[in-house]
Amino acid sequence: MIESNQSTPTHFIENMDVDAVLLMAVPFDAKIISKMSNLKIIARHGVGYDNVDLVAATQHGIIVTNTPGANATAVTETALMFLLMSGRQFYLKHETINADRQREVLPTLFGYELSNKTVGLIGYGNIGQKIAQLLNGFNVKLLVYAKHSHVVENGRMAELEEIYQQADFLILALPATSETIHMINHDTLAMMKKSVILVNVGRGQLIDEKALYVALKNDHIFAAGLDVIENDPVNAQNPLYKLPNVFLTHTPRPTLRKQR
Repeated sequence: MIESNQSTPTHFIENMDVDAVLLMAVPFDAKIISKMSNLKIIARHGVGYDNVDLVAATQHGIIVTNTPGANATAVTETALMFLLMSGRQFYLKHETINADRQREVLPTLFGYELSNKTVGLIGYGNIGQKIAQLLNGFNVKLLVYAKHSHVVENGRMAELEEIYQQADFLILALPATSETIHMINHDTLAMMKKSVILVNVGRGQLIDEKALYVALKNDHIFAAGLDVIENDPVNAQNPLYKLPNVFLTHTPRPTLRKQR
């Protein structure tokens, strides 16, 4: 067994004769696959295959697997954290206190309570359903969009346009596909309430970041909480970092229970 921190794809090139790869989030493209002649299986730790070139893997007879639900609880709790942190601007209050500017800035900060609000939930797989369960305690009204119809205990299924227009909080919890890439764009952001809080725990490519920047910069929406970004690796020059109404973490979600 060979250990690798998988910080860049080049780590795989250094060990081209392996038979199997336990893959995290780093891209695994056709160039890498073509150089690993002994490779028989790519076991993806996480949901989805978007960092693996499936066409190349198939051409080389390589099996690709993933682990549905492996981090569902951790992602669900992350989504709830974003709803509260972004909605109430707790992170700004923390920074203000650390900078000893609380008398100057704190009175100007306000936020929105989650309880009794309308929450739009786009994506209703393992993670989406767990988010819905956690939100039961906040007495919210859920508007859910998914490929297939579901019974929603604390709400109902809805079309995207209705969700964009009605949601006080909007959560993205779905993969990036040809149908969902940049589903949040200038047009859809224009449908939303100015008070909406947008949370993305799905894939960064779901959001057109240039459009989101404009909407946040001009107060067309209230805030965004982002655990994923459009382009990896994280770049400190990303203009979203400079906006006070963006809470951006882009961190892995390891927990002791999950690792065990």
